Amino acid sequence: MVAWSVWNERNRVIHGREARLPAEVVAATSSLLVAFTQVREECTVRRGEIRRAREEAKWRPPDDNVLKLNVDGATYKEGGVGMRVIIRDNGGTIVRAVCQQVRQSWDANVTEAKSIILGLKMALQCNASKVVVECDYLQVVELINRRKFDGSYFGMLSREINAISSSFDVILFCHVYREANLAADVMAQLSPLEYSTRVWVGSCPSVVEDVIASDFCFNVNES
Repeated sequence: MVAWSVWNERNRVIHGREARLPAEVVAATSSLLVAFTQVREECTVRRGEIRRAREEAKWRPPDDNVLKLNVDGATYKEGGVGMRVIIRDNGGTIVRAVCQQVRQSWDANVTEAKSIILGLKMALQCNASKVVVECDYLQVVELINRRKFDGSYFGMLSREINAISSSFDVILFCHVYREANLAADVMAQLSPLEYSTRVWVGSCPSVVEDVIASDFCFNVNES
């Protein structure tokens, strides 16, 4: 910090600014050091809080008569992208599981928005009137909740999400940590055996069963 202050003071003089007294430079350096130390301590505390929150994050069932949609997207090294949706009710029972794979090269936020659209359309097929959509992509959730649409492809998808949302009596878009979105996350890692849309009614792919069972057991033990 001291070396930086001396270097900064040198640059001030080179660029025509009046040189400060040594005592002034020392005082300014001390103030910067105090501010830096405070910010570093706050960041350390914040990281600790986030780490604890992630460790405690679990899937929670929705209220009665509400369906919860967990969505996630993935980009495959083989090429293409995948959208995954798990829809569960208040009892943790799977209502729908959806896996869609397409040969596209979308940005991550576009793939996530596509996953939300897929989930909402599936929820409408289930005659749902109240839904909660959970996604672990914070920026996407924030942009959708702002309801400000630009001319980008993501903006167009946001408009579509907003239009579909009007079909529900109640709808919430929430950000969750990945630890609370594991079912959709695990589905998103499925290799694209075929580029298509697959739907499971009242069940899910076998690779997700352990996560679903774990979520169910956790909430039963919590109640």
